[in-house]
Amino acid sequence: MLRALGHPASFLGLLLGFAGVLMVLQDRLGSGLGSAAAGLALFFGLCGITFGTLYQKRHAAAVDMSVGLMVQNLAATAALAPVALLQENLRFDMNPTFVGSMLWLILVNSGGTFALLFVLLRQGAVTRVSTLFYLVTPVTAVMGWALTHEPLSAIKVAGFAVAATGVYVGTRR
Repeated sequence: MLRALGHPASFLGLLLGFAGVLMVLQDRLGSGLGSAAAGLALFFGLCGITFGTLYQKRHAAAVDMSVGLMVQNLAATAALAPVALLQENLRFDMNPTFVGSMLWLILVNSGGTFALLFVLLRQGAVTRVSTLFYLVTPVTAVMGWALTHEPLSAIKVAGFAVAATGVYVGTRR
């Protein structure tokens, strides 16, 4: 699997991006807003998305996009449905805000994002694609600061810089 990483700079980019995400989320996890279990879930989630992307490029790059989307959504449903049944009452209020947010999540996040992932995996180097995932958390932190006035601490800013450096190192030719 490590052979799929290619150039050592790509591996360095992945490591820097990973470290940047952990830095951005460190103050939230360290402040009591997240538990040790949340930190562990974060770590395994980052590992999973990185190694899953590497695996997909190596073994499933030719899978039909609609089949790949269906398999990913079914796997997510199988993993999350038991948690939802145990933790939630599965009640929802049908209103325009709910419908709009669900349409956004289904069409853009689930459909569009994974379709774009498949296209990028078929056309580019896997490390360039997987390294881009590490920008999601820092950009979300900046959006939280801009839109909801969530504090943007020094560690978050430093984490953003480390993640952006990792993406730069991992995606340049």
